[in-house]
Amino acid sequence: MKRAGHDSVFAWPRLKLIAWGLLLAQAGFAALPATNSIILPYSVRVWQTDDGLPQNSVHAIAQTRDGYLWVGTQDGLARFDGVRFTTLDDPAAPELKHAWIRALLCSRDGSLWIASDGNGVTRLKDGVCSHFSEADGLPSNQTKCLLEGSDGSIWIGSDGGVTRYKDGKFTNFTEKSGLGSSLVKALWEDQQGGAIRIATTRGLSSLNKEGNVSTLNFGLGTSGNSLKSVCQDQQGNIWVASNDGLTRQEGNDKIPYGTSEGLPDRLVTVVFPDRSGQLWIGTYGGLARIVDKKVVSAAGGEMGHGDLILTIFEDREENIWVGARDGLYRLTPGRFTTYTTQQGLSCNNAMSVCEDRSGTIWVGTWGGGVSLMKGNQFTTYGHTNGLTHDLVLSLHEGRDGSMWVGMDHGGGLNRLKGGPANLSRGGPGCSTRRSG
Repeated sequence: MKRAGHDSVFAWPRLKLIAWGLLLAQAGFAALPATNSIILPYSVRVWQTDDGLPQNSVHAIAQTRDGYLWVGTQDGLARFDGVRFTTLDDPAAPELKHAWIRALLCSRDGSLWIASDGNGVTRLKDGVCSHFSEADGLPSNQTKCLLEGSDGSIWIGSDGGVTRYKDGKFTNFTEKSGLGSSLVKALWEDQQGGAIRIATTRGLSSLNKEGNVSTLNFGLGTSGNSLKSVCQDQQGNIWVASNDGLTRQEGNDKIPYGTSEGLPDRLVTVVFPDRSGQLWIGTYGGLARIVDKKVVSAAGGEMGHGDLILTIFEDREENIWVGARDGLYRLTPGRFTTYTTQQGLSCNNAMSVCEDRSGTIWVGTWGGGVSLMKGNQFTTYGHTNGLTHDLVLSLHEGRDGSMWVGMDHGGGLNRLKGGPANLSRGGPGCSTRRSG
């Protein structure tokens, strides 16, 4: 194992990923749900080498505690701060320069673990790089996947089997231990019992806490047993991706999914569960989702069809990041948050919305005057505060910060600046006079 001082890796400012929302306003607002967010199709953004990626084929994505997104490509590792990429090129980690990064893992102790093709595993923690290779006990330097177990163990899948790293010691499991194959492609920890599920090129192996290995075949032929990815859904069903489609194990039943069930391609590369419970499926022909055990389109069809999907990741703000052969995609869920009288709006018939320069949201209503929302708190100006009417049609902020309020039923035009004490109003024809 090699260690080196490393002061620059975590020296950047914290990245703050900002979630956004929308206020929906329309006549008949009372018919909408009273509290809550409606999930809409995802908006898609893509980054490529022109945007700073070291290389377009993205195989691994992780987010560290400081908010940075780390992106592993076929030509090195990059850190993303939400605006720009910085390629890791540090003398303390020469094994990562131009390395083919296969997997990334941010463990609970704050370490960033990096698996690369031909260079073993590197850990970045507290400004220190630690490198592990065959000389330290790994069965192979061709490392492919990473997993942190519930007990804090780091599991490393490679072309030589699966390795458990715990308390500074390596324990290896290979075909001689009972694995279907020593070529390990993916790892997952079972929710019930804590067994480690190991996807290999010859079926799914399971390693229990006692160290006993068993193997389960998922396909009828050789290609169906060459697995690429494995996960477990919220109901405890096991899903495996293979060269011959996707399979769900539910109890003793195995339910196959292929192109006839809606997958973009039968060659499935990755299956990933997000926090909402839906599964994301990456294939040689694009991206799909599983919702209620059925295949549905991903991102409203906005990602290009035919792209090879290599990895999928969900960040803290519930954005879905997709590493593909042609770049890094971010899928941001659209959300409408509904506000009604239950949240403090003066009336459910919202006719107009305006945001002023201070960030306050003004909502003109048909029957409740004007509601001002700051944060999640509402304040209402109506006829009792001096408005000519409670039937508001339109809102507009003037250059001096005044809010102009257009009324119906002869209420004319009102100007509001700094509160109801500074209200100017006019009737038909918009002749105005100072209130008070």
